[in-house]
Amino acid sequence: MKATVVISTSVSRVHDGLSSLDGLAGWWTPEVEGDPAAGGDLILRFGDEHIQMHVDANGPTAVAWTCREHTKFPEWSGTRIT
Repeated sequence: MKATVVISTSVSRVHDGLSSLDGLAGWWTPEVEGDPAAGGDLILRFGDEHIQMHVDANGPTAVAWTCREHTKFPEWSGTRIT
């Protein structure tokens, strides 16, 4: 499945929201930890549930993650978000 989200703001502002722990805490979940740099791993917590993402890329105009584990939606495992 492919989905596209259109956001009315600058590329740099979107990148800031996806490429730092503070940015992710501001729009996805305040319970985020890990290393947002390329090659790092992120854990996003939602109460008793969590998502583990591997950071494939983190450049000025592109961010890519691969889901390693999603405790609520196991079908996410192996999917890629760019």
